[in-house]
Amino acid sequence: MLTGLFYLSYKNTFNCEIDARLKLAYDIGMLSSVQKHYQRNLQTTQNIESGLIYPSIKELELFVSYSKLPLTLRNYLEKSIGDKPFNVINLLKHNNLTNSN
Repeated sequence: MLTGLFYLSYKNTFNCEIDARLKLAYDIGMLSSVQKHYQRNLQTTQNIESGLIYPSIKELELFVSYSKLPLTLRNYLEKSIGDKPFNVINLLKHNNLTNSN
């Protein structure tokens, strides 16, 4: 269940950010092209983490774990949670499912 919550939290946030991530990828590509054309290496694009654009290995592993959950559980979680970004820890605290006071 927690795997499902963490995956859906990541997925919903990633999907909300997809347009910005695509624009960033385009802008980085354009800047790299301009730098190459003018034979300049400003190291601007090299300092940008690929994690700003692409899912990390941990996030891809989370997807694999999520895909192994029973289909009925995945369907239930997706229907219950929807597609809006959310914070898993806050959700658990709100529902008194943590050990913290």
